[in-house]
Formats: sequence, structure tokens, C-alpha cells
Amino acid sequence: MSRDVLETARAILSRQRAVRLEPGALSALCAQAPETGTILQAPDDRGTALALLFGPVNYCFFTAQGAPYHPHGAAPGGSAALRRAMAEATIDWTDLHAVADLPIDRWRTLVGGPLYDTDGRHARLTGFARHLLARGRRRTMDALAAMPTAGTLLRGLVDSGCFADPFLKRAQSTVFDVSQLAEARTGRHLDGIEGLTLLADYRLIQLFLHAGVIVVGSEALKRHILERRPLAADAPETLALRAAVVLSGEFLDGGFPALWDKRLWNLTKRLEAEGMLRVPPVLVLTDQF
Repeated sequence: MSRDVLETARAILSRQRAVRLEPGALSALCAQAPETGTILQAPDDRGTALALLFGPVNYCFFTAQGAPYHPHGAAPGGSAALRRAMAEATIDWTDLHAVADLPIDRWRTLVGGPLYDTDGRHARLTGFARHLLARGRRRTMDALAAMPTAGTLLRGLVDSGCFADPFLKRAQSTVFDVSQLAEARTGRHLDGIEGLTLLADYRLIQLFLHAGVIVVGSEALKRHILERRPLAADAPETLALRAAVVLSGEFLDGGFPALWDKRLWNLTKRLEAEGMLRVPPVLVLTDQF
């Protein structure tokens, strides 16, 4: 399936002229990238369950007005804040019945502040749990045991209908998160993890625009990005920017693309904290990524 993502990206990038890829700029950027750092969940059953279940809700950490998501003023905000809120909640994430029956009011309290598509995320999370239950999996770890490789897990996520995206950003991110915890527990990533692509995420678009890995030839698109005006998820320009990120992964040395994705994402956050990024986050209000 990751091969299909690459072919989709090639087709999209080849039929447009607004965006071009300059892979020669990657080397200097990669030299700045930190190691992946600490994993985001404990490598136990609950942490692994949470890594899987975060996937359906892992998108667009802005408010409906385009402001960054900061529940209760939390810092850092964004995806880390929602992960932390889910980890701290007294919910048994290993029990798929408990997840499927999660009341929406409890979910809204957990989210803790304005967030784009809060109720839609609840529908995806509980719907994903019901999908796994319908396949005879009562426990999250049982579901993962039935999808033991990167390829089978990716296919299982896509088949659930909760991860729709031509670039499979959330599905591939979820596979890597689960694999990272498997590596922490057993010393080995999931078989086939090296086949994942670089993820078509707005943060890597931001980083690659900043570093000149992605070059925008359209003055109108440049203004759109710099003025932080939202792009439509299915706009040709958005698809081209995301495709360029995916194809950049073919020029990376010294590790598989999903591992580089984490390193480059961490670099983006560090440069942002230091006020060094010349380009704002590319704003796309979507449930895809």
C-alpha cells in the first residue's frame, strides 16, 4: 500500500507546475535533525493500545478558526496535548468495549478546549473500536496480534474506513507509533516498517518550504501560505505540497523514511520554539491529516 502512495505522489506532482522538489537541500536539513527522542507512550499494553487508538483522532490540531489547539492553556499544545490527555484519562484503552461506549460528553471534557472536528474525532474513535469488535477482537492487544506486521496493520487500518487519505498519513503514522513501542519492548520494529513513506504532514510541508526542499513557483500560493489562509484538503496545491513531501523520502540516506519522519518532525518543533522558521504552518482544516 505504501508503494501505491508513492505512485499517487508521483502522478500528482508530475501534472502540476505550482510546486517543485529540490532534494539537494535535504542533506543540510537532515544534518540538523535530532534523534527521535523519547517515545510518546509507555511500552506496555495500555501505551500500545493508546498508540493504536490515537490514530483515528490524529489530525488537524487547530481550532475551527485556525488557531493552535491548546487545551486549558496547555504547553505544548497540538497532538502532544491530546495524547497526554488521553494517557491521563481513566479510560481502559485496552478494552475495546469501553472505547466503543465512550460517552461524547466525556470525550469533550477530555479534549478540554476548542479543537476542529471534536465530535467527528469521537465518531472515528468509537467507530474504529466497533470495527475491531465486529471482527471478534475484544481487547486492543488481540487486534494488534492479528495484524503483526507493518503491512498487515496498515491494511487493517485502511480497511476500517477511519483513515481515508490518498497519502495514508494517519494510518502510516499509527503503524510507526505501534512499531516504535514494539521496538522498545522487544528490540525489533515490526517487519516491513522500512516500507512506509515519509508522511504527508503539514509540519513537514512547513519545514521543507523553510529549507528550500519544496519550492513554490506560484506567487498566489506563496501569499496564501504566508498569510495563513486555509487551503482545501483536495485543492491541487495542497495535494502537490503533500506529494512533494512523500517523494522527498526517496532521497534520504541512513535510515528508513518513517524514522526520518519523526526526526524531521522534531526538528520542525525545535526550530519553531526557537523562532527560526521563516514559513508558518500550512493551514488545512481536514480530517485527513
